[in-house]
Amino acid sequence: MEFKGNYWHETCFVCEHCRQPIGTKPLISKESGNYCVPCFEKEFAHYCNFCKKVITSGGITFRDQIWHKECFLCSGCRKELCEEAFMSRDDFPFCLDCYNHLYAKKCAACTKPITAT
Repeated sequence: MEFKGNYWHETCFVCEHCRQPIGTKPLISKESGNYCVPCFEKEFAHYCNFCKKVITSGGITFRDQIWHKECFLCSGCRKELCEEAFMSRDDFPFCLDCYNHLYAKKCAACTKPITAT
């Protein structure tokens, strides 16, 4: 078989980690070698803090943890926060509406949250 201009016996073209022949299975090539997809995910992939699945592209980092964009949600209303301004409290992210409703000081006259303008 041929890969990147080199020729291999099928039994010699193996995953760098598990040493099993890759054959025609999907592979991921790095400078350190060629990997079958399961081994690459075990060795190098990042996993979402929420759903625990592999993050294949993008992702959001919050408090040194990585999340899929669609898994990074407000702890109050569960709205996606990837494109939103948010605040955190006790290491939990909140959209501004929920944060203000739950934690902002309230006006003595109208009882509405006092927020920065």
